[in-house]
Amino acid sequence: MGLSCESRDNARLESFLGSGIADWPQALEHLYVLHRHGSGWDGPLTGRLATALALQRGHGLPYRLVDRFQQIQQALRDGLMHVSFEGREVRELRSIVPTFGSATDFQFLLDDRQTRLGDYLGAHGAIRYVSFNVYGLTVQDQWNYIAPWAHVYGTGMGNRPFMAHRQVGGVCGTLSTYAPAAAQVHGIPGMAVGQPGHCAYVIQVGQEWPVRNSVTWPTSTNAPGWEGTGYATLHRLYEPVVQDRERFMAATRLGWLARLQANRRKIDAAGVLTTVAAGWMRTFDQAIAAQPSNYGTWLD
Repeated sequence: MGLSCESRDNARLESFLGSGIADWPQALEHLYVLHRHGSGWDGPLTGRLATALALQRGHGLPYRLVDRFQQIQQALRDGLMHVSFEGREVRELRSIVPTFGSATDFQFLLDDRQTRLGDYLGAHGAIRYVSFNVYGLTVQDQWNYIAPWAHVYGTGMGNRPFMAHRQVGGVCGTLSTYAPAAAQVHGIPGMAVGQPGHCAYVIQVGQEWPVRNSVTWPTSTNAPGWEGTGYATLHRLYEPVVQDRERFMAATRLGWLARLQANRRKIDAAGVLTTVAAGWMRTFDQAIAAQPSNYGTWLD
């Protein structure tokens, strides 16, 4: 069973708990479903892939989760994933695995574009910027903008109907969600980001997240799990910190221990709830010393 498999393997358990915030009970249920109904679970990469999908999926139909697990494995066997994909940790895979859309949507994006990593920074150009469709409707008309083509191209469940937009066109939101989606299905992290009155996107290149389809400033996004941060932190600090795996996990483990110590409480003789372990602040100090630039530890 997926839960017992995770519990026996410390490395997998740490990757499950130490790869960002998630709905843990729901993620464990997803792991069970993937272990029971998916194939290829026992490989090192597919184990990390299953964990990332479970953490990232949220709520949804279980069969879609299993289908996506199998689709990504098939894309890897077919040589359609970027060369960096096989070396990704669970945390990185969470920002790659596309959990949106149907099997048809996934396959369309997989077949529509496969380029070198840097070329995904211009992938938004594959969709024409069209303010008014041929019926004179704008995106402010919402679903009506693309509805006339839905019977042919589908609805793009969970994301925009990219098959239709490739023919019809779109505006900034469509262009800036297509590009990172095309990168994600090929194993490259990317996401849409906000700008004042505009939608842009970022693609991870090395330890940086350059922004494209950018026309205004500032860019609005944050480093995953680092509440209150902005694009500059994601672009320059986040990846160097989390990719320093040894120091990052040392700080993370000490943070776990400090929270455990801080939460051990009892009611004393006077009926006051007190903390049992007085050393939790010292443990947090050790966590900060292990990796001073880890903003997540400071937040804890």
